[in-house]
Formats: sequence, C-alpha cells, structure tokens
Amino acid sequence: MTTTDPSQSAVALRPFNESDFASFAELLAELWHSESSSELSLLQGSEELSHHLSEATWGIVAEQSKPIGLCLVKLTSDLMLPTAAEGDASFGGALNAEVWEKRHAAFVEQAQALDGASACPDPICAAEDVLMNRTLEDDGTSVGILQLLVLSPEARGLGLGRRLMQAGLSLIKAAGASRYRLSTDEGCDWQFYEHIGLTRIAEDTLILPDDDAARAFSYFVYEGTL
Repeated sequence: MTTTDPSQSAVALRPFNESDFASFAELLAELWHSESSSELSLLQGSEELSHHLSEATWGIVAEQSKPIGLCLVKLTSDLMLPTAAEGDASFGGALNAEVWEKRHAAFVEQAQALDGASACPDPICAAEDVLMNRTLEDDGTSVGILQLLVLSPEARGLGLGRRLMQAGLSLIKAAGASRYRLSTDEGCDWQFYEHIGLTRIAEDTLILPDDDAARAFSYFVYEGTL
C-alpha cells in the first residue's frame, strides 16, 4: 500500500503474526496498566491483548522497521471476505481464536497467582464486551467490529490511526457489512469517534474502587456506516 505522505512512506500494513505479540503486549502494559509492578503490568497487557485476539477474526499490523500499530477486526458469522481480499496483505490475516483463548487463560492464571484474583481479567474490558454483546443481540447481523485499535506513542500525529482504522473498515466493507461498531471508555479519546461522525448507541457505568472511595467509570459503544 502506498501513500503520498512522506512521514508514512516507510509504513507497511501486513497481517498480524505471533512474533508481534510481545511488542503489543508491552505497549498495552505501558498504556493501560502502568500503575502495576512491571511483572504484573506485562501480564495484564498480555491478558488483554490475548483476549482481543481470541475475539477478533483478522489482524492488521502497521510496521515501520518495527510494529507500531495494530487493528483487530471481528466479523459476525454472516460476513465473509471474498477470496481476492483474503490474498491481499493490506487486509491483514486470519486469527486462530482457539490458540489465543488458551494463551489468555494462561495469562489470567499467572496474573492471579502473582497478585490475587482481582489482578485479572481487566474489569473495564470485560464490561465493554458485555455491552457490545448486548447491542449485537438486539441488532447484530451484518455488523463488523473494530475490536482493537492501538498505536505506539511514537506513531501518533502521523495520521496512522486513521490509516489503520480505514484498513479495518475496508476489510469489514469487503466482507459485506454496511455498518461497524466499536467500544471505548472515558479513559480513551472517545470524542474522536464523535468527531468523525459515529453515533453512540449504548453506554453504561462501572463502579471502580479507588484509594478514597468508589467511582463511576463510563464506557460506550459507537456505530458508523460504510
């Protein structure tokens, strides 16, 4: 895939492979679990990434000498990519849910052994899954899901997030969907999704423990059209 932006000229999109796991697990640990010890933080990042991989059906990596961005896409059972798209590396590659489910269970066990049952799995991630599944039960046919979109801090400001997102949406559209959904929360840049025209179709709150008192943490599901 080519681009006219010099800052992205060396960025290639390719399928996710197992050797990418460590880089992105470390990235999730740094972004979302930095309050934990380094060992626990890495286990939590590994747990969260393996969970998303077990839920997703396709993975697209942005690479510029090293992996710097990841987009995971989930296709509902009524969607199917045409053969031509499956052979295009820029569409990413298929993921083996069974493999990642086993690895996810192992990371949860390791994290809980290190720091107790509350260490894993991440309650926010689990709550967002419940909310997303609720919307799919109500109206989940021919809907693609952006399961995860994450960038290395060094890749921000280059427009790469939009490029990766568009690659995921192109895959969803090629599979036959006219709509897509994603989940996010107040700890992320949820305003970006409203800025680009997505509609919030569901929201809920989770009560999280704090040092002084419990606090409400909001999370959302957005939908866009293709």
